[in-house]
Amino acid sequence: DYAGAFINLATAYIKSNHHEKAIRKYRAALQLQPGLTLAYNNLGSYLHEIGELKDAKKNYEKAITLKPNNAEAYLNLAIIYKEAKLYVEAIAAYEEAIKLDPGSHNLFYNNGTCLQEIGKLKDAKKNYCNALMLEPSYAEVYFKLGQLLTILGQFEDCFKHYRKLSSLAPDDPRVYNDLG
Repeated sequence: DYAGAFINLATAYIKSNHHEKAIRKYRAALQLQPGLTLAYNNLGSYLHEIGELKDAKKNYEKAITLKPNNAEAYLNLAIIYKEAKLYVEAIAAYEEAIKLDPGSHNLFYNNGTCLQEIGKLKDAKKNYCNALMLEPSYAEVYFKLGQLLTILGQFEDCFKHYRKLSSLAPDDPRVYNDLG
């Protein structure tokens, strides 16, 4: 499998900081197998890493076009949108990823943070709760949920979540700042 070999070479070039060579190897893999979504996803991730967001986005979109059930490509696209503070677009991409991978607590958490940013607080709360159902020891969710519950005026629930956070991350000063 020559396309796979080019992907492996690209990975090696990335590790040795040869950016242009890595990009050329990914593109060589795609010339051999234009439908290889792994190469589009990997190239997109690498381009994202080096700050080429427009090209990264194009590669994720191509991966999705070729394989619409590609949760990883939706996740990567959502991350780009979230970093650009394009929360509505990020939410749409996270929600597609959630449909394809409903067992990922990280997808629910990140979708919740975007929903909270645009003021959809009840939807954010639902996503945070889903994240906690999937991963009850996810400390960061307890923090974000505690903040959200404070905004909603649900102080009893807020304290309950901060207490849980303090048991999971006793050295996290944010807990004590928010409780104080």
